[in-house]
Amino acid sequence: MDVVTITILVVEILGFAGAGVVIYRMKQNVDALHDTVKAQAETLKTVSELNKIALEMAKAFDPKKFADAVETYQKLVDRNAEAAVEEVRRTLQREHEKTKEQADSLSLNFDALVRLGFSLLAYIPPMVRDEAIARADLKVPMEEKIRWWFSQLTKQAPDLSLSNPDLREALYRALGEGRQG
Repeated sequence: MDVVTITILVVEILGFAGAGVVIYRMKQNVDALHDTVKAQAETLKTVSELNKIALEMAKAFDPKKFADAVETYQKLVDRNAEAAVEEVRRTLQREHEKTKEQADSLSLNFDALVRLGFSLLAYIPPMVRDEAIARADLKVPMEEKIRWWFSQLTKQAPDLSLSNPDLREALYRALGEGRQG
């Protein structure tokens, strides 16, 4: 393979792999935050149930004395719960903003990489474009859909592979076709 073919394959592979990794990591972060919020909600529910049990115990002994203690405890728990919920809300907001920034950046970069990949397709001979797409080592979500999409684009790309005799010879040598002129 010559430098042009290797460069084309490397650019395509890096573009798709990088986009997939960023999307996959962002989804993992969102899922982890969702699980954290669910766990905290369960914790708050358990604390509320414990408060109810403590209140019932207070009523069973000295209602006035324990009612005051339970009320104070309830206020403390409520303040702690509100603080915890607010902290989680702020954390989720920061993560959301960060994820949105990453998604925006990824969108811009992905668009540029797709345009670059499409423009480079024109320099690959039409008869081997599908093979080049199939050989690309993509490890990204929706890999088959991306391959299909690029396969569709190859049908629209002009054939610039034969526009330069030196380029044509280099491509054929790289492909092992051994064709001349």
